[in-house]
Amino acid sequence: MMKKEQRSKKKSSILLLLLFLLIIHLIHNNIFSSSSDNSPPVDEIFFLRISGDIQFPGTYGFPGRPEINDIILRAGGIKDDLPAIHFTHDFICQSGSHILLHYVADKCHIRKSAMNAFHKYTFKIPISLNNVSAGGLVAIPGIGSKIATAIIKERSFRGSFQSMDELLDIKGIGPKLYDKIKICLIL
Repeated sequence: MMKKEQRSKKKSSILLLLLFLLIIHLIHNNIFSSSSDNSPPVDEIFFLRISGDIQFPGTYGFPGRPEINDIILRAGGIKDDLPAIHFTHDFICQSGSHILLHYVADKCHIRKSAMNAFHKYTFKIPISLNNVSAGGLVAIPGIGSKIATAIIKERSFRGSFQSMDELLDIKGIGPKLYDKIKICLIL
């Protein structure tokens, strides 16, 4: 009688273990497989910053190039005390854009610019070496104010950088620092 109970407990334990493993397998497939199939790689996500007369200003990610109405909707819509508006024209923006939406005399105005370098670096959006300020360069780890100033002086001297390798001509930027910062920059 005792051996029969032990075998029964052993079978129950094995069945519970198999059930547990099956549940873990199903959870793993549902969470990791289906969601990764539907979401784009990080470098295909469009990060946009929106501010002004909207409910929730901030930076938002989109799985593809969004339309202006989608951006406004994601930010909670236009503030309650302002007239609602639906844009019918195409509004083309790139990842790393900053959109300022504001009303003047019940007329909506939109201004597009670039996010600051700190926000771009945070979301792994490359920073334009030929357009960034010294203040923007210091957002990149490894670049302090001295090197940032040297980069800006070199850019002014050259007119613009034609190649990323030209950074190696700047005092304070050696191969190690260059390898570290070049992934954060574009021309």
